Amino acid sequence: MMRWAMLMVFLAACGGKPSADSGSTGDEADTDTDTDTDADADADADADADADTDTDTDTDTDAVVSTDIDAAAGGLVEGYGASLDIPAGSLAADTTITLSSSMALTGLPDEGSIDGTVWDFGPDGTTFSIDAMLTLPVAGSGTPGLVPVVSWLDGTDWVDLATTDGGSSVSAPVSHFTTFGVRWVDGAELTCEATPCGGDPAGTWTREGSCWVGGGTVQDPFGGVCADNTFAGGFVETGTSTFDAGGTYNQTLTLQSVMWLTASHDCLGLLGYASCADFDASDPDMSCDTTGWGCDCTKNIGAPIPFTSQGTWQVNGNEMVVNDNLAGTVAYDFCVDGATMTLDDTSVGLITTMVQ
Repeated sequence: MMRWAMLMVFLAACGGKPSADSGSTGDEADTDTDTDTDADADADADADADADTDTDTDTDTDAVVSTDIDAAAGGLVEGYGASLDIPAGSLAADTTITLSSSMALTGLPDEGSIDGTVWDFGPDGTTFSIDAMLTLPVAGSGTPGLVPVVSWLDGTDWVDLATTDGGSSVSAPVSHFTTFGVRWVDGAELTCEATPCGGDPAGTWTREGSCWVGGGTVQDPFGGVCADNTFAGGFVETGTSTFDAGGTYNQTLTLQSVMWLTASHDCLGLLGYASCADFDASDPDMSCDTTGWGCDCTKNIGAPIPFTSQGTWQVNGNEMVVNDNLAGTVAYDFCVDGATMTLDDTSVGLITTMVQ
């Protein structure tokens, strides 16, 4: 269905990378040297209460768990279902790490997307020179078309991190302390990998996008400087494909050629960018999100292309053969997994993801 689009050339001239997010400073130490009187004690208590300006919800919050971490050795912090694996040498000094959790979500941004609990790590202002790995439990089962991600609270917005989904838990690298949560966000995970499993494709599917893994002229946006970073060409699609039970199909789509790229904090520095926002601002056709690891970006290439096509389809095991009025006959390795379907045109390396 999409093979004709492979003739499009990716003109990816991206340079730059994402930046690290700085944490907030810790509470100032109490410098009151007077001998405590009842009045002094009351004043100190008032001052301590005033000094706590955290945006975390203060009700329905569990007791704080404290773990001493040796900076040279690193270590594991665990509590309330969460775990934080801190690499050796990533802390600037030996630190007592604190952890609390809360189920009081009222007032948090997009509270309906949160999976029941938020976790707060301290001390405020703690950063890691090597990202720590945060693992959080997944309490809910979500709904079709939604996926769980680790997110951190940046004032009035959630920042979603590049997340590994382990089923009952999710994990993501983090570079600093703040409030963390698991959120259910839109869309199937657009993937550059697909395993054929067959299934019944009948029904109407919403297109998520296609990842181009088999060819084309996708130029390295990092100029070979950042070997540990990734980039790939593909398509962002809007529209639907309907596979009728009788063996006919039709689709109405708008196709936007894109490049997806990730850049670490180190890569950003090598490219001369102070932050992910700085990298984002360098190209009007690019949109970037800050992650604990660095920067995740999407760069549009050229103008969007609307089109419609129709034809017939038939399934033979894990293969679906489509006769399309634009692309001709194409055999896809395909998999229907719940509310997600992938089509893999192995002849050109085009993997398409769609959801119901």
